[in-house]
Amino acid sequence: MDNEDDQSGQVAPLPSGFENMLMEATLKEPKPGVKTSEFWLTIVVTLVGLFVTLGMITQDQADQALAIAAVLMPGVVAIGFYIWSRAKVKTGG
Repeated sequence: MDNEDDQSGQVAPLPSGFENMLMEATLKEPKPGVKTSEFWLTIVVTLVGLFVTLGMITQDQADQALAIAAVLMPGVVAIGFYIWSRAKVKTGG
């Protein structure tokens, strides 16, 4: 084995600016629970399950809504990343 780079014990340096971003991310206070996507996703899934259980919507209707959401989700994520990147550019971050 002539490849000594893998066993040198050296860690590659982080790309420029990445170290600051990493420090900012680790030092930030966490968001309040109601401002997280996990909270709202849990609420929606719980409500849909409750509505199906109570017979307010049928399983077929729930499946159809899930299929529509699955189709729309990549677009929503792409738009979210676009908005985030534009805000970052505008704030100089």
